[in-house]
Parts: sequence; C-alpha cells; structure tokens
Amino acid sequence: MPKLTDQTELTSLADGDLVHTVDISDTTSSAQGTSKKITVTNFFARLLGRTNTFTKANSITPVSLTSSAASIAVDGSLSNLFKHTLTENTTLATPSNLAEGTTYFFYFKQHASSAKTLAFSSAYLFVGGTDPVIAATANALLVISATYIDSVLVCVFNQNFA
Repeated sequence: MPKLTDQTELTSLADGDLVHTVDISDTTSSAQGTSKKITVTNFFARLLGRTNTFTKANSITPVSLTSSAASIAVDGSLSNLFKHTLTENTTLATPSNLAEGTTYFFYFKQHASSAKTLAFSSAYLFVGGTDPVIAATANALLVISATYIDSVLVCVFNQNFA
C-alpha cells in the first residue's frame, strides 16, 4: 500500500468522497501509520460542529452600506459587520439572509456638516420598544449590535462617539 503522503491531491470533493486520515496517536511505529477514513460530509459536520477556541485575533471584513431612495438595504449573508456614513435622511430596511442566533454590528457616522436622521424598520427592536433618535453631532459615530432571534433583531444602541 502506498504511503498517504505519496497520493495525488484532489482539487474538488463530493459529499460521498472519503477522506483518509492518519491517527497520530498510533503507537505501533508503523511507517504507514494507522489510516482511517471518513466521508467528506461527516468530516465537515464534525469539524464545523465544534466550539471554536481562538488563540489569535480574528477580524470581520466590514461591508459598506449605501442609501438609495432613503433606504439602506442589508444582506446578512455578506458579513455581520456593516458601516455607513449618513448622506440623507434614511431608513435601515429589514435585512435579508439573516442567520438565527447571529449578532450583527452596524456602525454609522453622522454627516459632517448637516445632521441626518435614521429610522428603523419594524424588524429592529430596541429597549423600551421605542426607536432611538440619533445624535445630530457632526461626524459622531453610533453603534448598533443586533442579535437575530425569532425573526427579529434585538438591538443595543450606543451613540455620540466623537
């Protein structure tokens, strides 16, 4: 039997393909090691079903949002970090493609010279049931963290970072 390291690397995988692994706890000192196999489907299910422990910094690539016709569209499949500088009075629309249990972060910067307003669709729930009014301070930053649970975004709003 050829050694696993002598095999050709695959460029694509199908769900039913088998992945061969070597048991590094093998104590037989065999040059071949102890080979095991698992389907691609089960391999990724077991890999992705684990709790992640990070030992280095992790970052999220922010997606820049645009306002069109006084509405800001959000596609939750693109990231969970979004940013936008207000250029008109606008409404943060109900996002598409949200994942249950995911927390999304929104960073808004107030217009530099004339304050703009930001309204929210009914998908965003804030403390006390009232949408916040954003600060009119030029260039002020506001941050919303929103966790998607039961088809709504439960939001925490902080503002007037200057």
